[in-house]
Amino acid sequence: MSSPEELEEELAALAGGPAPEPVEQDVTAPDAEIHELKAGLGELAEQMEWVLNELTANPAGGPWWWAGLDAAAETALWKELGEFVSWLNNRILRHISSGVETIPGCWYLHPAGVEQLTALMVAHK
Repeated sequence: MSSPEELEEELAALAGGPAPEPVEQDVTAPDAEIHELKAGLGELAEQMEWVLNELTANPAGGPWWWAGLDAAAETALWKELGEFVSWLNNRILRHISSGVETIPGCWYLHPAGVEQLTALMVAHK
């Protein structure tokens, strides 16, 4: 029976060069990575469940599609959008030094603006 060194020399001769260096691998790392991936999947599953609940609990088009909302859902969305616009003005727009103005108080009178602000709010969520 050949020694490990002799086998390496024979392998090197057959391959036409020196034998490759042995690969050392940390066998504990995959467990940690798998645990981290499982945690991330759990968070993703929770987010997907929230999205599915929102979409199935509301008419076609989702809970932010103004044309498909009943009176109660529309009232709730107006309140939520108003709070978002107030937050946007006070938290973000007032602090931009590039001359950006805040959203005027009559924003709710402009249907296109309402749709755009609704989309921005949804994207922010």
